[in-house]
This record gives sequence, structure tokens and C-alpha cells, in this order.
Amino acid sequence: MFSPEQENISTSSTKVPIKYGELIVLGPALRGDHWTSVSNDNYLGVTVHFTDKEWNLQSFALTVSKTETRNYAEACADHFLDVAKEWNITEKLTTLGTDSARNMVAAARLLPFEHVPCMAHSLQRTVTVSLRDSGFESLLAKCRKIVGHFKHSPSNAHELSEQQVALGQKQESLVQDVATRWNSTLEMVKRILRNKSPLITTLALQNSNVAMLSAQELAKLQKLEELLEPCRYVTEILGGEQYVSCSVVLPALCHLFRVMEPSDDDPVYVVRFKTVFTTDLTKRKDTTNLTWLKIATALDPRFKDLKCLPKDERSEIWASLHNLMMAEMPAQQPSAEATETQPSKKRRMSAFLLGSSDTDTDEEEESIEQCLDRYKAECKMDMEGCPLQWWSTREGAHARLAPIARKYLSTPATTVPCERYNGSLPNGDRGRRKSRFALFKRPKANGVKPSTVHVACTPQAAKCNSLLLLFYWLTIETSCVNPDVHHAISNKDQHSISYTLSRAHTVVVEYTHDSNTDMFQIGRSTESPIDFVVTDTIPGSQSNSDTQSVQSTISRFACRIMCQRTPPYTARIYAAGFDSSKNIFLGEKAAKWRTSDGQMDGLTTNGVLVMHPRHGFTEDSKPGVWREISVCGNVFTLRETRSAQQRGKMVESETQELVDGSLIDLCGATLLWRTAEGLQRTPTLKHLEALRQELNAARPQCPVGFNTLAFPSMRRKDTVDEKQPWAYLHCGHVHGYHSWGTRDSSERDGGRERDGRERECPMCRARGPYVPLWLGCEAGFYLDAAPPTHAFSPCGHVCSEKTVAFWSQIPLPHGTHTFHAACPFCAQQLSGEQGYVRLIFQGPVD
Repeated sequence: MFSPEQENISTSSTKVPIKYGELIVLGPALRGDHWTSVSNDNYLGVTVHFTDKEWNLQSFALTVSKTETRNYAEACADHFLDVAKEWNITEKLTTLGTDSARNMVAAARLLPFEHVPCMAHSLQRTVTVSLRDSGFESLLAKCRKIVGHFKHSPSNAHELSEQQVALGQKQESLVQDVATRWNSTLEMVKRILRNKSPLITTLALQNSNVAMLSAQELAKLQKLEELLEPCRYVTEILGGEQYVSCSVVLPALCHLFRVMEPSDDDPVYVVRFKTVFTTDLTKRKDTTNLTWLKIATALDPRFKDLKCLPKDERSEIWASLHNLMMAEMPAQQPSAEATETQPSKKRRMSAFLLGSSDTDTDEEEESIEQCLDRYKAECKMDMEGCPLQWWSTREGAHARLAPIARKYLSTPATTVPCERYNGSLPNGDRGRRKSRFALFKRPKANGVKPSTVHVACTPQAAKCNSLLLLFYWLTIETSCVNPDVHHAISNKDQHSISYTLSRAHTVVVEYTHDSNTDMFQIGRSTESPIDFVVTDTIPGSQSNSDTQSVQSTISRFACRIMCQRTPPYTARIYAAGFDSSKNIFLGEKAAKWRTSDGQMDGLTTNGVLVMHPRHGFTEDSKPGVWREISVCGNVFTLRETRSAQQRGKMVESETQELVDGSLIDLCGATLLWRTAEGLQRTPTLKHLEALRQELNAARPQCPVGFNTLAFPSMRRKDTVDEKQPWAYLHCGHVHGYHSWGTRDSSERDGGRERDGRERECPMCRARGPYVPLWLGCEAGFYLDAAPPTHAFSPCGHVCSEKTVAFWSQIPLPHGTHTFHAACPFCAQQLSGEQGYVRLIFQGPVD
């Protein structure tokens, strides 16, 4: 599911500004990445990162746009400048982050911003070079052959799964590593090592030509896992966008250099790997923006002792900070005299560097030294703390240093946040698809409204039609044959909707610019008119690459949302969207009709359904009734099936206006609309993280194994941790992972074949699904901020009681004519009597 978020667009200084330009006033940083889609089209993605007035880290996508020119350095630089100018932030930018491709590095040299290369890219390149030059390639090639044997044959994979169950292990598939997918080699190694016994047994029973790894090779693979695990940890730490990462780069690299120091007990191939790794990473570290990283590290209260740097470099960092404070001082403390008497910024800087600035007095020098000394005297913050929260509570005490800290700590260490937008295409899993997207008031209104209607009665006019459908209708003019029909459709600057009534009869509606509305389009297409690219949601959080490719049921131009640019900023939804030629086409077979007042309307092939909850999205919410929205925004009861040509009955008492908690279904993906007011009542990610830490602080224990359990970080959504809590969903008892109580998947109970994960609870002897528990990390789905005490069945996502109770009552569309309740975090259909269970935790025994 997706949850487009409408940010508060009040102009009040206490609320989020309408425009990016008003919001990005405190030292933003850009992250950009060029990528190529599976259809061989070039795209540019740009994100912006900054801290707001309350010292909260913010990040937004500025553009994901198709580029027609070759990605030469000059063209890349122009693309970034165009985006900055469009959002009016050119003068406010501090850094530009890209990968280390030559064209990107060259483009950064042409721009007036500090360049911070992506450290995660550099680290992964170092891992690739180290694997190639240290003698592990032959072993990895053998591993790939084993994985391919089971990945390419369903029967082989099934036999491996049977052996996993027989040996009391968790059922999991092997993973094939991919050169461009970070940490995939480590995951392949870990899966093979975990399933060593099932693999040996399965390959022996199959009498296959594929040989299992020898004991010596397995030992070598174990060493490789130990070498790659620290690299995975550092990559994930640096790749986050919800916390400060730039200041973590140098301490993380220092940790890696310590881990990669050869020891006397290391085999020759391990020493070779560590040597190559250290040499290559040192070269890449020297080519990054070390000055920026060092200052960011010094301004992080967790690392301000600078122990990750040599002692002779530490004094240089504080001297650099001293210079920055001197340079910033005129801007922070303007004179009461007229501004025209002040020297320009470049003149002030030049004067300062030459030691001849009029403001360079002994008193100010002493003041800056005292400011730095006061900061260095502060107690070092705990490693688990948030440096932005630290600065938010001490901004007044360090007024001169705080603006510099805000600027440097806002910069991400990697381009991973930007790459999450890359290519959300069919059969792709790393694209513009996002679980959350904010709609902001645009710098310029792009809404349209209907103007002139043309009716053509010739086959030639009908042949001029374009592709798809759109908007609403207000006035109508008719004529038997109108020569302007062809112009209305073919004019690239003219929006239009055409309704084909027959081969010889077409109605075309022209649309003109509307300065009072902003239009946002949603659909499967990756063409530039689409603001939010969505692909079919795969139940169970599976990626598209892991499932059989099927034809998408989401329209390429599915729907559009129109937002009023003036209070109360009402948002309305309409079926269909304009294509790249600014046309919408309703074909001859599409459901369309003339209304009683002579106007036209129609429905899209699979329809756009909307449900408004009763009593809003609150603790008292109740499910509403699903309705279908037409091209003109009228509301109808549902058709017999999604694609039936006969429309439902019009519901005149309801409107297409979106309210907090409205659900939008596009026949393949469901979206949740949240308003700014509603999100103020919703827990934040920081609150969810605090709840997770509170759960772990209670030290829940497995009632049988007596080992302490802990919910993993919300950043680790796919990898089961050793301390991960597991639950029996029939009774709710929480345990650690174990292999006892398994019932074979072929065993039947009451005529129903049971899932291979079904176990017998050792506490109450109840049989049911046995799954790992995951804290639901999309805050927008929560109805309240209560503790997470219940879990959805059968996926195991954990949230508050009122949240699970609400979603278990919501019948979400499935297919063309069925509805069922599903987990909002993974879209998996709920099972059991209620669809959820109350969790029973065992407290510590000590």
C-alpha cells in the first residue's frame, strides 16, 4: 500500500510552509542519480535533505524526470542546476551528492556546490575489487552454480524445502548474488551456510552433477562471511535518511580499518583480502570530501572527541571551525547600519583570509575561542542518542555554532535515499515507488479546467484520437462537424479529453489553464506527466523480481488529484490522467454516457474506487462504503465487476472530496490519503522507534529457551535477527525461534492442508502459524500512539490494538470483484477468526 501524505500547507510560521522554497531555508543538500529503465530510457532523480526549525531531518523528492540528452558532465550539471532553479534554492544549497561515476564527478566540479561522493558506492566498489583480487572468485562461482541449480528448477527447490522441514530448519530459498545489488554476495553466502545440511542431503538424494562444497571450502566461506558482515553493517548505517549519517562516515571507516587489520591467525587468502581492501578503501577515502566529513564529525556530539582521526589532524579541524565561525559571523550578527555600507560576502571573506578584516578584533577572536571551548567541554553524548535532538536543546547555548552544525549534519553520507526512486517499473524493485509521498503546493499552478466542447461526426476526426482519459466537464458546445477537433487533439500545448461514441462520432473537450488548482497524476507509466509511479502491490512484501511476471492491472494513467491552492486546500480525485501529449482518450468500448444536462462522463477500464471511513481516521473510525469515481469526478455505486460496461447508480449525496483516511484503489495498488491535521494525531517514526526501544527495554524472554528477545531495527525489514521474537498466532504466545513442534506440511487437519510453518505452542499446546514478529514501520497506518500489543495474522506485523481492529474490518478490493481484509503493512490477506491476535510476552525471570 502507498500513503500519499498531504503536508500542512498553511502559511502560518508554526506550520509546514506551502512551497519547498519556504521550507528549504536552513542549508539544504541535494542528492542526484541518473539511471536507465528497462525500456532503455534515461531518468534523473533528485532529492533534497535539510533540517527544519525544530531540528527534524527532512527529505523530499524534487524530481524524477526523463532526460533526452546524453549524460555528459555538462549536461548532468545543467540538469542539477535546472532543478535547483525550478525550486528557487540555488543560493541556499550547500552540497551535492552523487555516486563516483566519472561524469558525475566531472559535473560536480562545474557546479558551485560542495561535492560529497556517495560513500556506500565507494565501499561496495572496494568489496568488489577485494573479492576479485583475493582468490574468492572460484569459490563464489561454485556457490552460484549451487544456487542456480535450485533457483531454476521448482522441483529442486521443493525438495530442498522438504529437507529443511525434515531437519527442523526454517524454510527459506537460496539467494543468487547480483553485481549491482549491494550485500547480495553476503546474503548468498549466509543462506548456503545456514542450509548446509539440507543442501548436502538434497544433492546426495538427487545424484546431481552439481557438487556440494567441501569442508575446506565451507570453512573458507565462513571466513568470507566474517569479512563481509562488517561491510554490510556499515553500508546500512550510512544509507539511512531518517537520521544523521554524514558524521558517521569517518568513525565507520575507522572501524572497518581496525577490523581489516591482518592477524597472525589469518589464512593467506584472508590476509590478501584485508590487504587489498585496506589499500583500495584508503584510495577512495582520499578522493572524497574529507574536509566536509571531518567538520561534520566534530559537530556531532557523539564523536566530537575526534578519536577516529590522527591526533595531528584534530587541531586542524577545530581551526577550520574557527574560520567558519569567523566567516559566518557577519551574516549571523548583522550591523544596525544600512546594509549598503556592509562589504559583500566575497570581500568579507577575502579580508578575513588576508587577516585585514575590520571585524577581526581580539574581542571577537576570544569570543569564538570561548564558544568552541564551551562546546568541547560538553559531555560526550551516548552513541544511541540523536545529535539533532542534542542541538535542539542547546541551540541557545551554542548560538554561533548551531547554524554551522545544522548545515553540516543535514548532508546524507550516500545517495541511497535518491536511488530508492530509481525505476519503479514492471519487474523492477528499486524505483520511484515509495510507501509515502507528500503533495506540496507547486511553485506554479498546473491545474486545468474544461472550456470548449467539440462534436465531430466524421471517421477522419475519430481517427485523430490519442490514448487514455481524464477530467471533469462544465460547459458544452455542439456542432455537427467542427474543424477545430483535430487541432484540439494534436496541439501539444492543449489539454483535451476525447470520448469516442462510435467510429463516426467523437466528442472532444478542450481544457485550459486553471490558476486556482494544482494537479497531481498517479499511474503505472513512467512518463513525465505521472507524479507518482505505482506498480502492483505484491502481498506479503514480496518484490516483483521474486514473483512470476504478470500483466499489471493498474492503468498507465490511473487517476489525478486536484488540490485547491487557497484555503481550505480541498483535494478531489478524478479517474484517469493526461498522457505525455496532454490527451485523454475514452475508446469506443469504454463505459461512457451523456448526462441529463447534455454533458459527458465515463469510467476507466478497471475503475478507480474510493472509500471514506466513517468518523474519519480516528480511534472511532468505522469502514465506509466503496464507491467508483468517474472521469468527471462523479460518485457511483460499484459495477458488477471492475471492467463491466454497465455503470452503477449515481450517488448524488456523496462527493469525490478526499478526507483523512480515504482509501483509493487502483485495481492492483491501494493508497491511503492522510491530511496534515490527521498526521498530527499520528505517531511519528521517532515515536515508533521509542516504542520499539521500550519493548526491548522490558527484556521479553522466550518462555522455553529463556533467551532475551529484541525487535530488530525498523531499517532491517527483511532479515530475521537471531533475537527476533516469534509468535504462535493461534494463541499469541511469544517465543524465540526454535525447531520443535513442527507438523509436516503434508499432514492434514480437518481436510485442510496445513502450512509448513505451523507449530504446536509448548505453552498451551495450540496449533497454528508460527511467524517472526515485525513492528509496523509506516506511521501513517496507525490510528493512535498506543503501545504495539497486537499482531496481524498471518504476517506477524505488530501495532496497536485499535489499529489492528480497524484494518481487520476494512474490506480491501482484490481482483475484479472480491474484497477481503489485509495487513496494511504488507497487503497480505488476513486469516483467523479476527485477523489478528493479542501478544503474550514472557517477562525476565531474574
